[in-house]
Amino acid sequence: VQQCSGKDNHLEGAQWLYLIDTGGQIAFQKLLPIFMPFAQVLILVVNISKEFSSQSTALMHYEGEDLVDDGSPYRLTVEEVLKQIISSIASGMQHFRDSYKDHEVLRDLVPEKLQILTIGTHGDECSDLKKSKRVLAKKLAEIIKGNDDCESIEVDHVVRVREIDGRIACA
Repeated sequence: VQQCSGKDNHLEGAQWLYLIDTGGQIAFQKLLPIFMPFAQVLILVVNISKEFSSQSTALMHYEGEDLVDDGSPYRLTVEEVLKQIISSIASGMQHFRDSYKDHEVLRDLVPEKLQILTIGTHGDECSDLKKSKRVLAKKLAEIIKGNDDCESIEVDHVVRVREIDGRIACA
């Protein structure tokens, strides 16, 4: 936004901040590249009390019906959901960048890589909050480093998890 604000461009100095909450629903995650072609930063909010190998609470739907119930093979793990979100947004951003690489104004709106900021919630449900944050940071670092189109927004691109108490944020 700051890069765009002082320049004379075809966007007439417009500044945008879009917050899109998919609530973990896979159907919405697949649409993210359509709504976020100018994505520069992904604020990834993760429930740190969940194991990466546990099944996501997101239900898959087909023609208006739920395909899953407890133990269903149609339910993705938390790790797979996070990989899909990151990959979807980062690849959509790169597709936009590649499409407009010769456009004088639009090519400068999208950074080389998607910047990711990680926030952990539900720390009150963790038996060991420090360990849970450390495990999440390590696993997310693997996912982010495995994707050439994104990087952590933190100094030196180290993945850190900033914990917030969602009970306070909602009050």
